Amino acid sequence: MDNRASAEQTARDALAEAAAVDRRMRARTRGYGVFVLALALFFPAVLLVLGFVPLDPVVLAVGSAVVGLSVGVGSAVVGARLTTTPRGFHRRYLTAFLTSAGLYTVAVLVGATLLADSAAWWIGSAVLTAVPLAVLGWQILRDARRPAPGQESGAARRA
Repeated sequence: MDNRASAEQTARDALAEAAAVDRRMRARTRGYGVFVLALALFFPAVLLVLGFVPLDPVVLAVGSAVVGLSVGVGSAVVGARLTTTPRGFHRRYLTAFLTSAGLYTVAVLVGATLLADSAAWWIGSAVLTAVPLAVLGWQILRDARRPAPGQESGAARRA
């Protein structure tokens, strides 16, 4: 009987350790969610500045290059510093980032050449550009808070 009780206790200890590791890993992935949400706010903020602050085309080109470079460097720094990535993060991030970057590029090119005086264009483009990254950031933060399968709270199991 002692061997069985000992084995059960060992199993409980192993499950408790696995749950603790899961909580630590999920907590470490929250940084990605926050980063992606910040980036989702950054793209539209730049678009709104481009649309509503009169800029020389040279300043626009240099500013866009600086913004693009800073976003790229920021992504690399954040990626290098965080030790844990959410499941499928690289593919999902690349998809969301490239979609937002593509929308941003179209918004800047069309807005600067054809619709420079259209507030609706710049505001609509800013909102649309934020959507892919905002959705990804929300998903990452939601998944970081969600309990792992099989580790629901006692209330959830009883229901």
